[in-house]
Amino acid sequence: MARVNLGQLRTALGVLTRLPLGEEQRSSGDLSLPLVLAAGLIGLDAALVGGLCWWLGGPVAGALLGGLLVPTALWWLTRGRGLQSLYAVVQGGGTGLGRADEVSLRMAAFHALLLLKMLCTGLLVGAGAALWLFIAWLLAGVVLADEWAAREGSGTAGRGSWLVVGVGCILAGGLSGQFVGALFLTVLVWLGLPVARRCLAPRCELPPTAFSWLLVEVAETLVLLLAVLIVFAPR
Repeated sequence: MARVNLGQLRTALGVLTRLPLGEEQRSSGDLSLPLVLAAGLIGLDAALVGGLCWWLGGPVAGALLGGLLVPTALWWLTRGRGLQSLYAVVQGGGTGLGRADEVSLRMAAFHALLLLKMLCTGLLVGAGAALWLFIAWLLAGVVLADEWAAREGSGTAGRGSWLVVGVGCILAGGLSGQFVGALFLTVLVWLGLPVARRCLAPRCELPPTAFSWLLVEVAETLVLLLAVLIVFAPR
């Protein structure tokens, strides 16, 4: 069974965030599981902040505050690398090519995605379902871990990483009363990641690191959107 030491977790947090934890110092061994655990810590902090917004402001004010505060704080914490990757795609993969009308359409889609993410976060916070932020970041973390492993030439994230993510998502979903929904999204990301990689890689002329963060941003936004549909689905 894979073991995680403090140095690996510190390195993983340095990879994910702007915290001065020595991102350049690569720990020996597979970093897939440390990346997942570090992403889980970030997601847990986001869920706690969202819950605090709901507790202080109630459903309406809490939703507005959480929708504005949580995504902005996460973009700042991660140095906006997901947004930078999306913006590079808007600009034609960083090549500067493409017609003006196409770039304008992509820019509109870029801003729509930002608003969608903030809206979904606010709706989840207002509904008292901030634990979905933890689930979203666990899944985003395993996406990054999978891409990290592929970039380092070690294949994909190991079964242990996906098992930890599955258990964490199911437990969080159970606490939120959405066990089936959390399980569904975990399986969806697991099965959809290879498909997304094959579909996006030929169309996005991005460096490997930027492409990894593009998948993270897309996965997090998709999970939040589907979580809103699950939470507000008629029963």
